[in-house]
Amino acid sequence: MAEDGWRQITVERLCGEARLNKRYFYESFTDLDSVAATVVEDLADQLIREAVRPFVEQRDLPIDELVRRGLSRLIRYLISDPRRARVLWGGLASTPAINRYRAVAMSALTRSVVQFGLDRPDSGQPDPIFEITAAMLLGGTGETVLQWLDGTIDVSEQQLVEELSAHWLRAGQTHAARLRAQRAD
Repeated sequence: MAEDGWRQITVERLCGEARLNKRYFYESFTDLDSVAATVVEDLADQLIREAVRPFVEQRDLPIDELVRRGLSRLIRYLISDPRRARVLWGGLASTPAINRYRAVAMSALTRSVVQFGLDRPDSGQPDPIFEITAAMLLGGTGETVLQWLDGTIDVSEQQLVEELSAHWLRAGQTHAARLRAQRAD
């Protein structure tokens, strides 16, 4: 799926490469789109488990350290197998169905980030702008990682983590300042 040939793949070819018979395929999936949905869903779940949930266990750390550690984990997860980033953030040709599954996966990731933010003692009440900020940061981070994997961005992994962390922190500080200003009104 992480190769640009996904649109040309057939059930027969997929089963051949996976060394499975078609009967097993059709017992497990209705079509190739359901395979894609499962892959995207599994990758998003793994990403949440590997990079987002550990925030909850370490939330007593200062926010800048939490963001740096979380982004480091997220980036390490994605670059340890670059196909993950390409599948999740669309760095390959796909079908409308795959794009829908990606949108669902990105919404789940966004909700995880938002929930983490709301679990912070200083976060306040849910705010739609927080969801927009989380979606923008996740999408931008994914695109940045894709460009880094493609060699378009020439920095070390550590520099990538530091720069992305700075952007996440600035966005969070801006959001927090806006909320404080609204409460003061």
